[in-house]
This record gives sequence, structure tokens and C-alpha cells, in this order.
Amino acid sequence: MLKLLEEGKAPPRWGPWALGRLGSREPLYGPLDRLAPVDKVTFWLQRALKLPPRDKEELTFALVQLARLTGDRTRDVPEPLRARARERVIALSQDPRVARPLEEVVTAERRTEGAFYGDSVPVGLVLAK
Repeated sequence: MLKLLEEGKAPPRWGPWALGRLGSREPLYGPLDRLAPVDKVTFWLQRALKLPPRDKEELTFALVQLARLTGDRTRDVPEPLRARARERVIALSQDPRVARPLEEVVTAERRTEGAFYGDSVPVGLVLAK
């Protein structure tokens, strides 16, 4: 997915969304040991920070999911990288409140949970074998 995003071949809307969910530091459900390893997510985040903002909102979402602060050092990406992600998120969104999960441990908001658990998923997302 990341390679497709880098090449500009991934769908701009659900490509970053999928990357953010795959590398999220907080599970929607299930055990913590099913999260992507922090070293892998660190690598993904370094590359994602260089992506052009084809869809600013979705790229912002992905960066926040990859870099969010959990308070668990085994899940958190390194602080210097999280700081870079915070700068990029603020530049993309123009709203410092969007970067709050990168600065402090916050629980998911109701609207965010609704987006995850609701019936709607990004248009064009197809699950294949």
C-alpha cells in the first residue's frame, strides 16, 4: 500500500486510510499483540511523512494513527519522529487540535469511533483474498 501511495497509484482516499488503520498504535478491538510492530510502523511513518498530500484529510488521518501517543513505550514511535509527524499534521490540517493525539494520550472521540464501527468505509475499498 505504501509503495502505491508513493508512486501515486493508490486511491487517494482509502489508500492513506488503510495505511493508518494497519499501522495504528491503538486497536479498535482485539489484543495489543496484534498491532503492527513499532519498528515496522516507524519505517512506514518515515516514508508516509514524505508523501504528497493528494488528500490532505486522509493523509492527516494516517499520520495521526501511525504516530499517536499511547503512553506505552513498546507501542509508541520515537519522540523525534512523532514531533516531525506533529509538524506535518499541523501544516496539512491548519488546526493544531488535530495533532492533540500526538502530544498527549487521548481516547477516541465518538465521531471517530462511529467512522470506524459504522457501516461506511471509504468509497472503493474492496477486500480481496
